[in-house]
Amino acid sequence: MARGTVLLLAATIGSCAAPSGPVASVDPNGTFSYLARIGPTPVVEGTLTLIVAADSSVSGSWELHRVPGLDPTVSVGPQLGNGPLAGQLTTAGVWLDLNPGWADNNVFVALHSESAAELLGTWDHSTIIGPVTGGSVRLLRLEH
Repeated sequence: MARGTVLLLAATIGSCAAPSGPVASVDPNGTFSYLARIGPTPVVEGTLTLIVAADSSVSGSWELHRVPGLDPTVSVGPQLGNGPLAGQLTTAGVWLDLNPGWADNNVFVALHSESAAELLGTWDHSTIIGPVTGGSVRLLRLEH
């Protein structure tokens, strides 16, 4: 039983690692508006600034808040307020960790390029037991 628990824990933590691989052709540098949804309902909005380094690592910052009028009991995880972000640019798109260094209770965003001005994907609030909530996310370029 203990071995199974350790394997499950290792798989969960391993699933939170950034994808690796060749670099995507899209340039996600810049500031974007951010809109996260749970199903059809908008839940979090704000801005993300992404900076891609020569080694394809992504850094930047976020400033996000609940969509006005959203029921405050709707769980969106720790993507409220502001902070640094980290991630990776790959051929699949952009992977972001909104709370770098947090091993538990984090928000991860996986994006692909829809156009030069738009990134689409998913977000999930993940804990030690795995994702507990999430949905779709849309980023629209504000500047480059």
